[in-house]
Amino acid sequence: MMMKKTWTAQVQIQETRPSVLQIACHRAAKSYPGGISAIAQDYGFNAHTFQNKLNPNEPNCINLKEFEAICRATKSQLIIDALAELLSQE
Repeated sequence: MMMKKTWTAQVQIQETRPSVLQIACHRAAKSYPGGISAIAQDYGFNAHTFQNKLNPNEPNCINLKEFEAICRATKSQLIIDALAELLSQE
């Protein structure tokens, strides 16, 4: 008689708090003249999707192309400070 192997899935609980960098990107984009929608329009992103991705309470987040657009558009010190904080954590 052959025994079947049973595989159990391990579920990892993701941290639900937004990161310092997520919050910084959201604040920087909101404070940009015209807000998040203006950055979306300038860089050819769907405004509604972009707003959702920047919402720190939503599960989806921005990709590197969108991150670069926010950095280029806003030139925000908030983002630089958030990156410095992340890199200095042990």
